[in-house]
Amino acid sequence: MATTEKFLINPTNEFHVLRHFEFVDDLYKESLINKPYWYYDYSQKKYILTHISKNDIEYALETIGTKFYKNIEGIENPKKLLELIREKFVELISESKIRWTLDGENRVAKFTINHNYAVGMTNVLSINNLTKSDKDKIKSVARSRCLGENKVTVNTISGIELPFTSTIYVEIIETTQIPFYVMTAFPDCSVLDDSSDNISDDDLVFVV
Repeated sequence: MATTEKFLINPTNEFHVLRHFEFVDDLYKESLINKPYWYYDYSQKKYILTHISKNDIEYALETIGTKFYKNIEGIENPKKLLELIREKFVELISESKIRWTLDGENRVAKFTINHNYAVGMTNVLSINNLTKSDKDKIKSVARSRCLGENKVTVNTISGIELPFTSTIYVEIIETTQIPFYVMTAFPDCSVLDDSSDNISDDDLVFVV
């Protein structure tokens, strides 16, 4: 059952969302430095507690993925975006519309928010939808220099025209490793919708 008590706007969740921003102002960066946060270590498959450094923030902003446009009114930084998500989360709880699915030992809830403005590009594609010539252009690169995922690689490609989206995709994870919900959010890409849950990470291509 969903509960608002485990929905916390804290450095952990701000940092997870920060990885989907290309820009935040210096004042916001300073608000995160030296704050404790949990990051997920993909090699150990667990969350580890540490403190956010200046380099961590820059590495997060450099992370390859779907990115929010700069200075969108109302979601200029991860904290403001999480406040918007909390409003939607409370609304969905009141309407009994939060649906959890199992993902290993975790429970996951997904939903979308339609924003008033375009929030970013839909830059994630299925490798199966690319032409043979485009597939030949794919490069495998490190996703980021962030703690815990600096050995994670992703497929990338350039030179493909992309549409924009005004929809925000939200994912909330309930894990026994951490006492609060772990959250992320990014510009929605249809390839990541529930109907495409069977697409593996190896079949995803990021347009950069």
